[in-house]
Amino acid sequence: FDDYATFHKQVKRATKHVRVLRLYAPGELETLLRQRAERILKSREADKLEQEKEKGTVKDVVEENTPENIGKEKKDKKPEDIHLDREPWQKKLEGVDANIMKQALSQAAQRHVSSRGYAQLLKGAAEAMLVVADTKALTEAFPSMADAEKVQKFRSQFVELAQEIDTRVATIGAFDAPILLDRMLAINTRTLGLPEAVMAFELTEGAIDTLDEFSAVIWPHEREGFARNFQGKFYGVGIQISQRDERLIVVSPLAETPAMRAGGSRSRT
Repeated sequence: FDDYATFHKQVKRATKHVRVLRLYAPGELETLLRQRAERILKSREADKLEQEKEKGTVKDVVEENTPENIGKEKKDKKPEDIHLDREPWQKKLEGVDANIMKQALSQAAQRHVSSRGYAQLLKGAAEAMLVVADTKALTEAFPSMADAEKVQKFRSQFVELAQEIDTRVATIGAFDAPILLDRMLAINTRTLGLPEAVMAFELTEGAIDTLDEFSAVIWPHEREGFARNFQGKFYGVGIQISQRDERLIVVSPLAETPAMRAGGSRSRT
């Protein structure tokens, strides 16, 4: 139904839940993906059996499904194991704070070509926290989320704030935005007490998600890769290497790198 955008809202929301799980509970997401792969495999096997029935060769299929063959078939058709990146979320959110969040929203509101102002961004930020509140299996990362009462208070206050933003769309400006962001942080302080880095990251991601699909924040842990891929820069000692007689050799230091500044000039093994 992609051409008619029939389920775009549902798919987008599900995608947000997946992103939250991938970051904070990768083990749970691995389990869900594995179960999904198993369902797909079973569905394909059922479709194959149905096709064989239609062809009139179901007897042969039944004979193939003896206990011995079924066991062998399951081993042969077992879905590939799934292993996601298990780098701790603390490492990925290192350096993220409320100041980065406020700067990102300010830049998006004032400079993005498709931005419709602060209200749109703030509404997306508030709704992102509803996704966090509704995402199961986060209790290991955030023990306070095991308290259903706290989760409900967190959720209900963000719902109220999102509704308030809707009524103030035309009046929310650069002065109001930081105040509303501070209110969002205060809701968290009064309820779940999630780390500031988590709040700043999720609020910002929610806000930027209201823009076009190509917009994103380059977070501190992504800066090196971004510079290397898009600016032609990289971080390292700065040497060009080659292979000779099955041995790696240093061909030359690269200009304006630590190796050149250290005085390197000749090829070395």
